[in-house]
Amino acid sequence: MTILQKHLVFVPIFFVVFFASFGWVVMLLWNWLMPCIFSLPELEFCQAVGLLVLCKILFGGIGGGHHGHHGHGHCHGGKNKLRERWENMTPEEHQRIVEMHKGLDNLSPNYKLDKSMANTEKTCANCKLRANYEKNPKSLLGRFWRWHINFCPGWKGYFTSLDEETKQVLRERYNFKKY
Repeated sequence: MTILQKHLVFVPIFFVVFFASFGWVVMLLWNWLMPCIFSLPELEFCQAVGLLVLCKILFGGIGGGHHGHHGHGHCHGGKNKLRERWENMTPEEHQRIVEMHKGLDNLSPNYKLDKSMANTEKTCANCKLRANYEKNPKSLLGRFWRWHINFCPGWKGYFTSLDEETKQVLRERYNFKKY
């Protein structure tokens, strides 16, 4: 047996150990973050490895290669295509695009939020996701609604506009501790 053959024995062992340790790290991160943030169940080791394989298939493709990067640092030269289009435009087209985008810079997030708050009370009170939560709190849409009220500015506006008695009822019903 040559030295090369002796070392080739350790290559599959290395990959198995590397893949297993990576699956273990995914399991630890998932069990630390996902149940707290999204109220999802904890994963076992085999489920974490399965999730890794699924992510590889969905996002990484099967097989090797650069998947269209061509060594330029960005996919299919996207920045160059935009630059070419800009350079091939007439001055009138440049001006039209600048005018279209000029108004967007003046809109602050608070402006958009204030504009949408007018219908918040009616929307949050009659929300279909909220009704879904009322029917079945363990459903996916119900869990999503319960998760999103922790940071939704519309819910915050609706909730803070209520009287204290109604707020207390909602706090108890939804186990809600914010605001």
